[in-house]
Amino acid sequence: TINDLLSTDKAAISMAEAAQVLGCDPRTLSRTKETNGLAYIQVGRRCLVLVKPLLNFSDTRERSMTKKTTRSSADGSVYDYK
Repeated sequence: TINDLLSTDKAAISMAEAAQVLGCDPRTLSRTKETNGLAYIQVGRRCLVLVKPLLNFSDTRERSMTKKTTRSSADGSVYDYK
């Protein structure tokens, strides 16, 4: 969890651990990594996700998912969506 990650002294964690923290599939993180959305280091074939940038990424992701935006539809009614 994020709390476990905050209390660790590790500088980097595995893709599987990072996916578990974020609540997503490791393949999703691999795609994010490829689009420069995730800070990582490559050690041979192994990819390690940097903890501090992951915490920032998680915080940004969480805020963007909970942010509501108000829009007007064609008929003039107003609605909220996430």
